[in-house]
Order: sequence, then structure tokens, then C-alpha cells
Amino acid sequence: MNMKQHSVRINLEEGLQARNTTALVRHALGYDCDIMIGKEGRWVDGKSLMGMMHLHGRKHEWLTLVTNGKEEAAAIDALIAFLTTASPPPEDKL
Repeated sequence: MNMKQHSVRINLEEGLQARNTTALVRHALGYDCDIMIGKEGRWVDGKSLMGMMHLHGRKHEWLTLVTNGKEEAAAIDALIAFLTTASPPPEDKL
């Protein structure tokens, strides 16, 4: 296991408003690894709804994703796909 890190630009039309943030956190919770997400020097637990809400990620802003653990590669790939898709997947697909 090696820590994975990647910068990604938010492409969700509404950014990380409540619905998208909730979907992102629910998605992150499905992976067996630590997930940290940073913006402008501030870092939060990617599995924490409250932490993620405090990032206020808007469309076209950059986030840095860091994953570490058993499913780190799958987790970072899935989160990148989520954040760069014009519309998030339906909640029943998470």
C-alpha cells in the first residue's frame, strides 16, 4: 500500500452543495481506506459530512485527494470520477 494523491477540478454543476456532498461522503464510506480532501491548505476527512460541508467546494475549484489504505487506488479513482462528472450518479448507485 502506498498513499495515493491527486488534484482534481470540481466539474459538478452545483459544486459540492448539500446533495452532492452527501453523495460524495456516502461514496467515500464504501472504501476501506483513509480519505483526506484538501482545498487551499485546509484538510478534512473525506468520510465526514460536516468536514466536507465546511470545504464549500464550488464548480471549477481544485481539490487535492489523498487516500491511504487497502482500497486506496479504487477510492481515489472513484472520487475523481464523481467530482469530474457533470452530474453525479443516482443515489441508488452509490
